[in-house]
Amino acid sequence: MKIRNKTKYNTADLKKIFLASARKVRTGKYIRKKLIVDVVNYQRRASKATYSGGWALINIGTFEYDKKNIWKKNRRVLNVREIAWVACHEFLHSKGLSHRRINARYPYFGHWSDFNADEDRMAWADKFELRLKEVKIKPKKDLQMVRYQKVVAKVKEYTTKAKRVQNILSKYKAKQRRYEKVLVLAGKISQPKK
Repeated sequence: MKIRNKTKYNTADLKKIFLASARKVRTGKYIRKKLIVDVVNYQRRASKATYSGGWALINIGTFEYDKKNIWKKNRRVLNVREIAWVACHEFLHSKGLSHRRINARYPYFGHWSDFNADEDRMAWADKFELRLKEVKIKPKKDLQMVRYQKVVAKVKEYTTKAKRVQNILSKYKAKQRRYEKVLVLAGKISQPKK
């Protein structure tokens, strides 16, 4: 299973929940090998999966996570049981089952109202923890220092190039003097001005 996590929750924790959900609905072997799961935080988009396919989108909402199902200011707080239920439902679609077949074989995972009617059936998911991703703060670079170091490097580079050019120029000037001396003695050119 490959998880493309676009949420603020830890990917390893989500993977544990998804693998346990896959084992619950007996899709474990297939899910571990082929499935790509996109985990997102959308406000108004439902979760979905391709029938007999290798892709599922699990929307865990824009709610804050809490182990208990609490309501605050008319805003629902997401819990692990709900994530596990949605994962089971979508994995059954990935297995190739439509809603009608899910209702026939796995009646508890057929419709969201089934979850609300008997939420304790998902108590196995309470053992999982869903932590936030660790935010890694990158230290800010001192831009003046970086620019200064670039200038120092360029000065060194062009000083080296200038020395090379001076060495090459001095060699060719020496050759030029030798040739002029020989050619003046031979009478082929006149004495060059210094």
